[in-house]
Amino acid sequence: MTEIQQLEQLMNEMLPGLQLFARDINLTPEEASKFQVGQIVRNAAFTDATSRVGGMVTTHRFSILSNHLFDLTKAEHGTNWGLHVANRDSHFKVLDIYEHEGKTQILLLHLPDDYRWKWMEHVNLDLSVDIVADSRERFASKAHAEPIPEVTSPEWLDRCGFAPGLDIKGELFPNEIPIASQMQKVKDASFRSFYHQLVYVRCAALIEDVMPEVAKAGDTGLVLYGYIDEEVGVSFQPLWIAKEGESTLDMRLIPEETMYLIRLANLDDCEFCSMKWIEVDPYIV
Repeated sequence: MTEIQQLEQLMNEMLPGLQLFARDINLTPEEASKFQVGQIVRNAAFTDATSRVGGMVTTHRFSILSNHLFDLTKAEHGTNWGLHVANRDSHFKVLDIYEHEGKTQILLLHLPDDYRWKWMEHVNLDLSVDIVADSRERFASKAHAEPIPEVTSPEWLDRCGFAPGLDIKGELFPNEIPIASQMQKVKDASFRSFYHQLVYVRCAALIEDVMPEVAKAGDTGLVLYGYIDEEVGVSFQPLWIAKEGESTLDMRLIPEETMYLIRLANLDDCEFCSMKWIEVDPYIV
């Protein structure tokens, strides 16, 4: 698949069914200046937003365009927030910053929750002109409308009291997600974390023990494909040997003529992470 075809597929996944959600906040001039049209930001925490868009009691509104926020309205207990949530480490592209009669909208497009967010770093959306114009019109009609009590309450505004993409010091989170922050213990994970999944497992000692003929200095782990063996349960096919960087893996293929099999029990003392944030070079595949 060519790069253009990959982008077309991504757009067909990301744009249909877009809905507009709001997250109101009072930003300082210093915080507001961190956001620029065209940039991508990562929010390390969960991102709450409401589908109930009304008048504002704050200076700024993050308007989030998304077709994959989690709908948690049925989990509310009388709060009536219209609660929708973006997962941790979600990425957003800033489409527009628009001021209208003392209120400011920062328009964000919710990017895919995997490594493909990177593809949007240097892409100008042809559709963004229509999207931006429509969002500006909505904002102008809503900003000074009657506020909705539930989503202008102190409790709700406290939940929205930090800007998506900024840390506690008011600085932008790095867009790349450190591998160290993604790691979790294998023994604490559900089989669903491995079944038909690619995972990176820190297991330098296992490489030396099981496959010494292909081990090299600096190897930190393996990229494994998980499946269910009818006799022994969760098992793995090693595909690549990896050397871990801060947010990337330097990978090399395990020779085709060599076949290894790893059982879940072999990894009890290891840590792992999903490969969803780590792009695999198509040439390697």
